[in-house]
Amino acid sequence: MCGDASLDDLTVFDLLTSLVEKSLVQTETSDTWTRYRILESTRQYARELLQEQGEYEAAAGAHAAAFLAKAEELDDAYETMSDEQWAREVQVEIDNWRTALEWGLIASSDVTVGQRLAGALR
Repeated sequence: MCGDASLDDLTVFDLLTSLVEKSLVQTETSDTWTRYRILESTRQYARELLQEQGEYEAAAGAHAAAFLAKAEELDDAYETMSDEQWAREVQVEIDNWRTALEWGLIASSDVTVGQRLAGALR
């Protein structure tokens, strides 16, 4: 799920809340965070729509860049975080990193993001 510069944070939150209310997005919560997850069938449908509208590359690139930043942040924090905390942070994003790696190393015309991501996830 993502927004762009044309949407403020409150609008994105309202749209996300609407999707949760329609059961198109599921929430997972802990004491310190809330995560939002879309069903696989919804993800596939959204991907098809993005491809039909010519917006898939931009969305996939933004996704890969966001998860590259997260991977580099965790790579930098490796020495200062407990092993348990670091492993939790990594595990929860594994599907996002797989998707970003696939796009970065196979589907995109610029493999730099994929290479950097692979290096940060080593």
